[in-house]
Amino acid sequence: MTQPTEPGRRAVAQEKTLGLINGISLVVGLQIGSGIFSTPGVVVANTGSVGASLIVWVLSGALSWTGASSFAELGAALPLNGGAQAYLGYTFGPMASYLYTWTSMLVLSPSSKAVTSLIFGEYFNRALWNATRSEDAPADIPSWAIQATALAAIAGVTLLCVLTQSLGRRAAVIFTSAKIFALVAVTLCGLYQILRGRASSALRKDLFTGSSHSPSSYALALYSGLWAFDGWDQVSFVGGEMRRPEKNIPRAIHLSMIIVTVLFLFANLAYFAVLEKDVVGRSNTIALDFGWTLFGPVGGALFALTVALSCFGALNGKPPSLPFATPPITD
Repeated sequence: MTQPTEPGRRAVAQEKTLGLINGISLVVGLQIGSGIFSTPGVVVANTGSVGASLIVWVLSGALSWTGASSFAELGAALPLNGGAQAYLGYTFGPMASYLYTWTSMLVLSPSSKAVTSLIFGEYFNRALWNATRSEDAPADIPSWAIQATALAAIAGVTLLCVLTQSLGRRAAVIFTSAKIFALVAVTLCGLYQILRGRASSALRKDLFTGSSHSPSSYALALYSGLWAFDGWDQVSFVGGEMRRPEKNIPRAIHLSMIIVTVLFLFANLAYFAVLEKDVVGRSNTIALDFGWTLFGPVGGALFALTVALSCFGALNGKPPSLPFATPPITD
């Protein structure tokens, strides 16, 4: 395959600066964002039991992996920037690529980042407002405080990416390392509770007691799980900057899916080892409740700040899509 230069367009050599570690940090950094710290309650509330919720998480990872595998093949065959935009343009022509690009720019990406930034704002403010309050009477956080913090996070990520490209890449690796460390810490804390024989009744009872029989409830739970795994396609947005893309793009995607699926499953086990099923089902700041139960207000604040950092890293991990910079491909 060659990329022809259109008449009158200056040819620009694309620098190959990203390796396998950069690709893994990008995908893992996008997937480990706000979902694993906000959706476990939705999943167990709809499935009705611990066992059914864990099955939903496994199915969510498997279904996400099917899509990720498709993008791995496409990324290896078409190593271009733009991801789905580039693939649609190659397959169906410029109109499909154009429509997808504007839909992504105006709706898909902004709405996803808005949700992540709001979760960042809620966790950050709860760490500051509620860490020293009574668990039975938490402080009411003004909505303006959450919204202002979310806007500040978006502005901070924008400045980080504008300063230098290399700084943004290094920041992605740092944030991803911090997020993996946080999930491993949650897993180890939960395992320690199990080994001590102090796991909550959620794991000591029949795991499938109270399972829902409603297909719509499982559909909503599965949708929430899939949202937590969102981000597996992001390495394809910078495929043109990957070194040895035919090998590194598939490796980055498949290794990332293994890492994230294992971390998500064990994180949920850890939540249930510390918290009761009903507590998990009611919580939308589960990491704060997890840390508070184990270590008190200080632990709750630390875990909440860690989640806030995770969300900030997810905001930083979104690579730019250059929808009109990539010329069409011909054999």
